[in-house]
Amino acid sequence: FQETELPPIHEFYSTFKGEYHDLYLKTDVLSLVDVWTEFRKMSMEYYELNPSHYVLPHYYPEMKCLRCQ
Repeated sequence: FQETELPPIHEFYSTFKGEYHDLYLKTDVLSLVDVWTEFRKMSMEYYELNPSHYVLPHYYPEMKCLRCQ
């Protein structure tokens, strides 16, 4: 709290060069793929519906309801 001004610009330099961003992106995509795969597997098992075949998300619950009747 004793500094009265920002440090020089060269102290803001980062050596990551996008490595963290790339790693985060890969981790995020792999997590989403895992969740989607499990959801799809569960949906196929219980409702015999493949959610990948529905373009708009609101059609899927409609079809689930019709399938359960």
